[in-house]
Amino acid sequence: MSTTPLVSVIIPAYNASQWIAETISSVIAQDYKNHEIIVVNDGSIDDTVEIVSSFPGVQCIHKANGGQASARNAGIKAAKGKYVAFLDADDLWVIEKLTLQVAQLEATGAKWGYSNALAFDGYSKEFLFYFSDKQKQHDGNILKPLFRTCFIPSPTAILERNVFQTVGFFNEENRMRNREDWEMWLRIAAVYPIVSISTPLAYYRVHSTSATGSEDHSKAISGHITVIEEAALRDKEILGPLKNSVISKLYFEEGRWLAAKGKAKEARSMLQKSIALTPRWKVLYFYWLLIPVAPFIKNPRKKFPMNFLNGLTSKLLKES
Repeated sequence: MSTTPLVSVIIPAYNASQWIAETISSVIAQDYKNHEIIVVNDGSIDDTVEIVSSFPGVQCIHKANGGQASARNAGIKAAKGKYVAFLDADDLWVIEKLTLQVAQLEATGAKWGYSNALAFDGYSKEFLFYFSDKQKQHDGNILKPLFRTCFIPSPTAILERNVFQTVGFFNEENRMRNREDWEMWLRIAAVYPIVSISTPLAYYRVHSTSATGSEDHSKAISGHITVIEEAALRDKEILGPLKNSVISKLYFEEGRWLAAKGKAKEARSMLQKSIALTPRWKVLYFYWLLIPVAPFIKNPRKKFPMNFLNGLTSKLLKES
């Protein structure tokens, strides 16, 4: 078996002229050289195409604007590699990314893998966080933990191309927009175990013009619930019993965010929805009572025992 199989790198791009050159350059710089780069121009109206065309050997597919999922699907259909790796037009790869991941997949026989990633400010270039600090990484059968939260950074995913023959392509429906990767990972996780690398192999750019950065919170919640409900319906025995608690936690986190913004009425509404789904979860009642002092959370300069609050919250979350 060849130890250097072809990897098809798929980069969806919509009005990505600000970042696309740096992104493509991070792929060209890979020390794993047996790869093809497929940029899918998703109806850009800026000079994205001109920038892409300045890179010899980079294939550019043109299509009408249809979103990230449709662009990825177009790239998959054009791909020739044994493996497919995804990279958004504003993210970057570490130089040994493909070398390490292909070696792991070839050695283990796994059908797909991912790694840790580093998030940075898209303008100042300052370090923000490691994804593993936010969400624990999991290997093997990850369906249950992945159902609870998406911990696979999209620019780190690499898969055997034939996986899509089994699970289908990315869901292009608008209701899945900005969550099409999580929805896809859940479908794959129901069939195939996964391997991971704890080293950050991608740089995730955080900026206000990204699809997730500019998304309305209510739409984000609705999209998350759609993914959760459909996954629970698809895998009833495994995920069905977890559905209420997963949605409840989603409402809880949204309630905390609204409380921090000083939006007491909306925050209590979210917490009430959460309580209705998981009435035995103690921390929900604590936060419901806390909502009247939301301004203290919003403005930490005011005298409020935040250390006590955070400690008590952690304790209650562990008990739940």
